[in-house]
Amino acid sequence: MRPLYLVIVGILFITLPLPAARAQETPYSPTLLGPLGLNVVPSARMDPAGTIRLGVSTLDPYQHTTLGMQLADPLYVQLRQSGEISNLMTEPDRLYPGIDLKLRLSEEGRYQPEIALGLNSAFGHKRMASEYVALSKRFWDIDLTTGVAWGRMAGSGHVRNPFRRISKHFQEERDFNADSPNTPHDWFTGKQIGFFAGLEYFTPVDGLSIKADWNADHFIPERHGGDYKSGGPWTLSFNYAPTDWSSVSVGTVGMEKIFARLSFHGGAGQWPFSYTTPTTPVAVRPHRTADVMPAQMMLSAGNEGIALYDTETNDTQARANLDLHPYLPASQQIGRAARHMANHAGPSIASLEITPRVHGLKGHSVQIIRRDLEVATAHHNGSPEEIWQDVNFVYNADKDASQNARDYAWWPRLIWENDVSPSEEDAGYLYRTALIFEETRDLPYGFTVGGSVRWNMADNLHLLADHRVITGTPVRSDVDLYASRTLALDRSYLSWFHTLDENIHMALTAGALEEMYTGFGGEILYRPFGKTFAFGFEAWHVNKRNPASPLTIDVMDIDYNTAFLNAWYEVPNTDITVFAKAGRFLGEDDGVSGGVEMNFDNGAKLAGFVTATDRSEPDVFGGDTHLYGGLRLTVPLGSFAYIPDGSEMRLRAGPIGRDSAQTLDIPMPLYEVTEPMSYRRIARSWKAVLN
Repeated sequence: MRPLYLVIVGILFITLPLPAARAQETPYSPTLLGPLGLNVVPSARMDPAGTIRLGVSTLDPYQHTTLGMQLADPLYVQLRQSGEISNLMTEPDRLYPGIDLKLRLSEEGRYQPEIALGLNSAFGHKRMASEYVALSKRFWDIDLTTGVAWGRMAGSGHVRNPFRRISKHFQEERDFNADSPNTPHDWFTGKQIGFFAGLEYFTPVDGLSIKADWNADHFIPERHGGDYKSGGPWTLSFNYAPTDWSSVSVGTVGMEKIFARLSFHGGAGQWPFSYTTPTTPVAVRPHRTADVMPAQMMLSAGNEGIALYDTETNDTQARANLDLHPYLPASQQIGRAARHMANHAGPSIASLEITPRVHGLKGHSVQIIRRDLEVATAHHNGSPEEIWQDVNFVYNADKDASQNARDYAWWPRLIWENDVSPSEEDAGYLYRTALIFEETRDLPYGFTVGGSVRWNMADNLHLLADHRVITGTPVRSDVDLYASRTLALDRSYLSWFHTLDENIHMALTAGALEEMYTGFGGEILYRPFGKTFAFGFEAWHVNKRNPASPLTIDVMDIDYNTAFLNAWYEVPNTDITVFAKAGRFLGEDDGVSGGVEMNFDNGAKLAGFVTATDRSEPDVFGGDTHLYGGLRLTVPLGSFAYIPDGSEMRLRAGPIGRDSAQTLDIPMPLYEVTEPMSYRRIARSWKAVLN
């Protein structure tokens, strides 16, 4: 069995792309538990959106390992595994996993501090559970922090819980030794609250700071039934950031105990590679040709790999359809197609109209003033912003794509897939890594065919069989059986896409939909162009694939029905999408799911989600849970030499081998398929129109 380092190296590979100059002179650094802060108490500080943090720390009697992601400027989500250890060289005696959240309530102003609300073990074991409000204010080289806490961080109990006036529920004592999971029912409870404070001084030495804090954690769980000594309520440490992607600190608690922390961080949006290798576009002619040549527009574009077709002209306008490359920015493709049209449009054509299409779906046509393009490219006296001012979007119901047998392209790519679960009490850490070769091709009349082969490289999922007993029909709890196959057919499917109306699209798909399931189903999506919302419905009927069969091709007599109502909201002026779904999950449990996804200009994606259903299953604490949550990160690899365009690395962090709250991993989700031709994507990537 290959060790966990394959996955860890993969995560470092995507978060630490290149050494670089220090991003800021005095960067903030994390606490022992992971979020930004001082030594043991958090601050209100936040990382830039898209930052991923990996950390490990130790303070008697715990060792903490964390993986956190700044999903948006005001929201940080972290998976944490806290192990109770006798010494650093032994396996943990107990594990206390948790999901930690931090939400910025207000930014720092001239007189106003930055304010954040945090929840340690918002979902997870109660041992580390606490809630807090932190306030931070910067004065030259000193960053001051103070705050109030509930739960574990309020162990000393300075004043009575003010929420007791709202309800007696908030006076309930919290048992930090209980093996029942921490839930919203436990938040902000306890008879008393505690205060904390501290500061960080950024010294003249580049990257070096001194941290000191005072906290109210009385180490009640550790003192219970033992002679544990905490060392005191105050801590002092030296923190050093040798690079802009790492930091290390060593300190003391009351001059009696020593602690240490090491962390790495990087930005998904700073990843220096993309889905494709950059190329130089064709030059726009400084002088117009004498003749209009629609056929030459297509031939010229085809030589550059641009699928321009159905070109036609009238007295003042040239029109064409454009099949979008699935992994290039839509605006860049529109701009390059417009160059070829302008070069062969004759003397009198004033505007260029391009209708983007994705897998047979039709988008709104983009009308570009030809002179704007010529001035910006041939005469170097314009900009994308100036072109955008005259752009017009229209929907041409009469502009249908021809279904002639043109040369449809194959789209091969490699996917390096990593699944990590750092929050397991019985198995500690679970991981799996695989390499997938995938290929898709568009066909006439809106059909798309696709398939992929999976090479399972490494995993430790045998621990599932060692520690857990499957009761009932498995949904995904038998994932170790699929991972044990070195080579397997991942997908083999046929899809049909069709635009029903200006803002309504549909898709039908049948075949081997994902690693574990074969079946059929479809989606319908209402996504009004230029609006910030979308709604959809999907339904699927699937059968379990047999992991013992060659390439897992055979189908078993185990079937499920799943269906959802879906909704999306695009936060204005950002690349953040809030998504939600409600319906029947794969194991036929009913519930809801919601989350946040952020897209970056380089193609990277970062998402976090949480799901609740009416089906409970044994959790990692020996009780039952209705919740399932996780994080997802995708970064492009296609611009590496000898790697196909569109290749990417995926990291999914969350529980592995669960049967409740599971969804199908369908090959071509309709919302994602329509994203390249959406108004938001075209508008936010418009600066690439001249690239």
